[in-house]
Parts: sequence; C-alpha cells; structure tokens
Amino acid sequence: MSTQPNESGFEEAFTQLGNHEEYDWVPLPEEHFEGVYNKVLYSNPVSGEVFELVKIEEGAEFPAHYHTSLQTLYLTEGKLRHPDGSTTEAGRFEMIPAGERHGNYVAEEESIQHKYFSGTPTFFLPDGSSYIYREDGRIIESGELDMGDRLGQENMLR
Repeated sequence: MSTQPNESGFEEAFTQLGNHEEYDWVPLPEEHFEGVYNKVLYSNPVSGEVFELVKIEEGAEFPAHYHTSLQTLYLTEGKLRHPDGSTTEAGRFEMIPAGERHGNYVAEEESIQHKYFSGTPTFFLPDGSSYIYREDGRIIESGELDMGDRLGQENMLR
C-alpha cells in the first residue's frame, strides 16, 4: 500500500494508484464477512470519501446492513442473489441512500464490485454489530449498538 499526494490538494489522502492487480485483496472481518475482500483505491481523511473494489467469493454472503452515507456500486463481474430471489448481474449500477437497509447478497459466482461512499464507510448490522473504515481502508469493529427498533427498519435514519 502507498500513500501518495494527489491533485485534490488533500496531501494525506490514501491512494493505491496504477494497476490494481499489484495490490492485495484485504479480507473483511470474518465474523460477519467471510469470503468478502476489498481493495481501497482512494480514501480521503477530510471528507471520508472512499472508492474501492469489493470481491465476494462464490457462495459467500454479504450480510444485511446499513450505512450513514450514500453508497454507489457497479457490479463488473459475477452474479449476486438478493433476499427476494432476484439477481444482479455484471453491468448493473445502483445507488443506495444513506440509512437504507440492503443485503444480504449471496454470490452465485465470484463477484467484483466498484463502490463509492460519500463519507467514511460504516456498517451497521441488524444484530447491533458495527464496523468502520480506517484511513488506510482497513475495516475495524466499532462496537455494539443499541438502537432499539431502528436497526429493523428499512431506513435507520428516518
């Protein structure tokens, strides 16, 4: 991993420029994300913006969760099954509003997504588990939340 100055003027932004094949896939915490990996390509410590690649191994599940920022994703490879049985295939672009519950997704084949977060990515799971991204893109546990019924709603912010 490298930290390099970028043209935005935010000299401390974390970047992995060039051919992404040169960078390792980083496993997300196995307790909730077994078989899921990321490569953060850009992380801005001032705005919290993150652009990353996510790989979900065939058969792995990305659990239901919420974020407090806008998330976009573009599936470039693979096929994901949604809880209602529908599938997302390569070439699909989605925008997920802040606070909206999404997932769980099961990879019917290995899948690669390009994701953008408008602020520091946080994951809030329905069981109260939470995770947050460090500036270098590593994901760490951020504790258990007691939000009552907020984590059972379609949008935790409304």
